[in-house]
Amino acid sequence: MIELDGLDELIAKILMLRKSLGKRIYRDAITKASAAVGQTALAEAERRAAKRSGKRRPTAVVIRFPVTRRKPGEQR
Repeated sequence: MIELDGLDELIAKILMLRKSLGKRIYRDAITKASAAVGQTALAEAERRAAKRSGKRRPTAVVIRFPVTRRKPGEQR
């Protein structure tokens, strides 16, 4: 069985956002939460890989891609 350890609280907060601030903010929160999970998983994978190889820093170059899309007409 999967332990929720805070996942239920996160879902409740995001659903409260949808109810009080609307779908746009809700979607933005979902996107950012998903990106944070991915970034955390990547950081942990790199830490473990470095530990196994005995190197302190990864030798590969990581190219970061945007995790959110800009809307038409939106400025940087």
